[in-house]
Amino acid sequence: NIQEANALLAQANEARKNVKDATKAMETALEVVQDAWKTEVPLITGISSSYWTYSDLAFNYLQSKLSPELISVCEAYQAAKQTTEALQVIASEIVELSDAQTETTLTLWRKTDQYKRLLNAYSDQITYSYLESNAKLEDANSLARSFIYVEISVLVNAIDPETRQQQQMFANELYERVIKVVPIYVEANMAVPNDYEGTNCQRITRADEIHLTNRLYTTKEAIKSAFIFAVVSAIVASIIIIIVDRSDKRLRDHETITRLFNIPVLGIIPTIDDLTSLSEIKKKERAKRNLEEKKEKEKQAKEQAKQEKQAAAQAKQVQAVKQQKPAPAPKKKQNGARR
Repeated sequence: NIQEANALLAQANEARKNVKDATKAMETALEVVQDAWKTEVPLITGISSSYWTYSDLAFNYLQSKLSPELISVCEAYQAAKQTTEALQVIASEIVELSDAQTETTLTLWRKTDQYKRLLNAYSDQITYSYLESNAKLEDANSLARSFIYVEISVLVNAIDPETRQQQQMFANELYERVIKVVPIYVEANMAVPNDYEGTNCQRITRADEIHLTNRLYTTKEAIKSAFIFAVVSAIVASIIIIIVDRSDKRLRDHETITRLFNIPVLGIIPTIDDLTSLSEIKKKERAKRNLEEKKEKEKQAKEQAKQEKQAAAQAKQVQAVKQQKPAPAPKKKQNGARR
């Protein structure tokens, strides 16, 4: 059963591809017809302007008045259209047969242990959210306005082309199965109030191009892209600023005038901002000078106090030495008369 289902599925995919190619060829042929029709038909006299745009009815009506070249182009388009319609009929039959065989195979497959293992492995890749925030379960009209949101997240990141193609095929097949099975399951199993006729689940949006990615992977890639964009923007902005600054040829200071024209500058009229800045600079210099003078005075005062302290200590030491020195012995008196 699995082999037959896979074979029918391959035939259905091939039929879809043939229909797609035929439809593209038919659209190309129609564009050629329309261009040629607009060039030739409006020039034909005695016909209504309603026939100026190509249609099968207009072609059948005006066929005898058209040039052989335009008739050939129109017949080529009609042949492509018939081929497309025939391929669509064949594809519909094959797809219907493939779906029936696939459902039969799935019914048997769901009873196997392999199905249960795969279901557990991929269950985290499909998330559902149900109802709107203000929906009331007891209100039939509120339930009728409810939605079932299905999100599919499959990471296709394999380096090997064959494995990557298998991942993409799995993602696409999972998407096709979800949009087909969910409405059927909801209509068959969703309970409804007694006063409501029944559940009618319809697909209200269509994604012509499927983007199935892993959410965390997407977030990381977005952050990396934003960082690269910011760095590149900063570099480009810096280059632009440098180019604009270098291309500005205006004279900005008196040194530039002296250098370019080789003439001395006799005087400069400062702006109010320059005067204000100069005043602030002088105030800062004055405060700095006062602070230095204050520090110098304090330093001199400390030095003088230190010298006075040292002099007092020396005087005290000299006084102590004098007190420790013994008094001289008294002289002896000499008896006798002077001559």
